Amino acid sequence: MFKLKSPGHAEAELETLVKRLFAVQEQRNALLHSAWNYSQNFGALMRMKSSAKAIQGLRHRLHRMPPEKIKATRSDIAAVADSLARFTMAYIQEPETTTR
Repeated sequence: MFKLKSPGHAEAELETLVKRLFAVQEQRNALLHSAWNYSQNFGALMRMKSSAKAIQGLRHRLHRMPPEKIKATRSDIAAVADSLARFTMAYIQEPETTTR
């Protein structure tokens, strides 16, 4: 849509935004596509990520996940969503006209 409506404008801004979108997608997927548990041994939330590879077989990895990291991910997603909305309003969406 951007390239059709605003060719040549804000290409660098779009490229940066796309990179940020992919980065928060990875953060989001790490949170959602994991098994979670609270470990009393570590006194922390633990995230288990499983992956299957043809050569290595099924692997499980445990990661400590402090609540601050989860909050930071939520904040990152909100910030990028806001940037996307602003970009869309500036370069893609037609301004709404009000008639009275």
